[in-house]
Amino acid sequence: MSSLSTGTTTGTAVVLTADTTGDCVIKTGASATTALTISGNTQSVTLTGTLVSPTISAPTISGSTTFPGATSGSVTLAIPAAAGSTTLTLPSTSGTVLQSGTAVTEAQGGTGTTTGYYGFKNRIINGGMSTWQRGTTFSSINNQITYGSDRFFAFTTGATAQAQIIRSTSVPTGFLYSQQFGRASGITIVERQFLCQCIESSNMLDLVGQTVTVSFWAKAGANYSGGNLIIKLSTGTTADQSSGTFSGGPCTGYTGNQAAINTTQAITSTFTKYTFTSSAIQAGALSMGLGIGYTPTGTAGADDNIYITGCQLEVGSTATSFDYRPYGTELALCQRYYDTNTDEIFGAPANGTANIQWGGARFTVEMRAAPSVVLYGNGAVNSVRSASGVTTGLNSPSIGTTKKGLGYVNVSSGLSSGVFYQAGYTASAEL
Repeated sequence: MSSLSTGTTTGTAVVLTADTTGDCVIKTGASATTALTISGNTQSVTLTGTLVSPTISAPTISGSTTFPGATSGSVTLAIPAAAGSTTLTLPSTSGTVLQSGTAVTEAQGGTGTTTGYYGFKNRIINGGMSTWQRGTTFSSINNQITYGSDRFFAFTTGATAQAQIIRSTSVPTGFLYSQQFGRASGITIVERQFLCQCIESSNMLDLVGQTVTVSFWAKAGANYSGGNLIIKLSTGTTADQSSGTFSGGPCTGYTGNQAAINTTQAITSTFTKYTFTSSAIQAGALSMGLGIGYTPTGTAGADDNIYITGCQLEVGSTATSFDYRPYGTELALCQRYYDTNTDEIFGAPANGTANIQWGGARFTVEMRAAPSVVLYGNGAVNSVRSASGVTTGLNSPSIGTTKKGLGYVNVSSGLSSGVFYQAGYTASAEL
């Protein structure tokens, strides 16, 4: 059996003599509760009670040591087998040591996810609805694609005019504008209607095989007649498929379409942040589109709308804070798809009465593709304005463009030789 005795020198103040099978157990208190057990077989020490204010000087630990929790759980320190030493430095103040694979919160200076991705995390352009190059009110929207705030388009599933988009200052804290989307008062058409954005292939290729999270702030108008919102995130297997293609179904029209998110969400009259996590983005995905819609009922009241802002699509399964980009940066991102110039460009006929050669008519930024261009003279569509202010319509115009700018305009007739002309333009390279 084991015995415990006192020694005669400093080095042998306490001597434990144990046999090959027994343990040495130290018990304390009136009820003889076990406080310490020393194994005779493994020479391990088990402390049952609490080690109070210990001072441990240069201990040597081999293998691993486990510290049990007060009621459950434990922490194990595993000592590496490789040569050398490893130092774990704990903070001087109270804090939390994160487990491997745990997200570092944004308040702690992390991303809020385990992806490590932070800069330009939002794949939605103009998600804060800050840029409105085309105007601020859009009405009579039907099944033809209609853009409102930059990069966002709307459509309904019917041919009769029904929906509207209005720039609204009703917003949650931290945002300037929301997109008011719904029906004007008195409208009785009740087709499904969607507010959408399609993402360029080059901005979503890295998402293949990953989950993504969509989030946005939304509320219902005072006379909202719809039920739950419909949220659809779809991908396709052909690059840069158009918004018109995506809208089929609705929001499932892509070639090789697969739904990454297809769900519904009840909303209230108070701005709330809603989040939705996708399934893994399909292999070979080259197109992506997000649609948020609903089906109205009855006759529209004064505010039969939803209000949306703070729209974000990011890598991972966690919705983090909104990615605020500088306004100039967001505007430039939008101008890659749509550009407008009301300051007017200048040119003169280079070939009798049938051609205008524009001088230095460059777009604000290089566009996604050579855009479709419409010229405006004195505000009139497909027109130019002479230096004396006369508006001249363009007969069957053919406009030469590249991604960088406007080159020429050919017309069948109508221009005057030797006259300088001016025009404003809109240029669209939307998907």
